[in-house]
Amino acid sequence: MRAIIKDRVVNSNPYCGYTSVQRDSIYHYLLLRSATIPMISTDVEVPFESVRICVQDLYAEGLLWTTKKRVCRRTGRMELYYTTNPEYSPKVQRLSYWGR
Repeated sequence: MRAIIKDRVVNSNPYCGYTSVQRDSIYHYLLLRSATIPMISTDVEVPFESVRICVQDLYAEGLLWTTKKRVCRRTGRMELYYTTNPEYSPKVQRLSYWGR
């Protein structure tokens, strides 16, 4: 269960939370580019577990979409690329398809 208490999101594990500042920086980073969780973690300088939980929360709120599964530049593994850019939303893609 997650609850927001004074600018910090609290989980069952106290070491895996993130602040609203970290959430905003992850959101704005993903507006400009699509990236995997390890790429976000190293570029934004937020711990990996916190990024993973933040990505899950943004996805549950409908603010985050997956673009495609490609090889990650940091790890060399196949991973999902995430973005918060509304142009990659499934709703926008469907509307642009029908608009042609």
